[in-house]
Amino acid sequence: MLTGDALDSALMVAADFIDLKSPYMAGHSRRCAQLSADALRQLGSSADDVATMRRAALVHDFGITGVSNSIPDKRGPLRRAEFDRVELHTMLAEMLPRRH
Repeated sequence: MLTGDALDSALMVAADFIDLKSPYMAGHSRRCAQLSADALRQLGSSADDVATMRRAALVHDFGITGVSNSIPDKRGPLRRAEFDRVELHTMLAEMLPRRH
């Protein structure tokens, strides 16, 4: 079981890998993690809460792996069916950690 810095490093590598799915996503998860952590610090949250939020933000898009690259890389507006598929990525992200 990973904890502390080892967990942070593993999550960062995984987040960077997920962001490689599309050139438009490069650095997205790291930026979300930083923004989330900064917001909680400004609100006076504990260091543990900030770390938990940062980690959650790193993994928030894991479900995007279940969405065809043709959708996030598409130029122009998405059709309704494509947008529906993108919306499913949050459910997929929740399901991934439950798989054994």
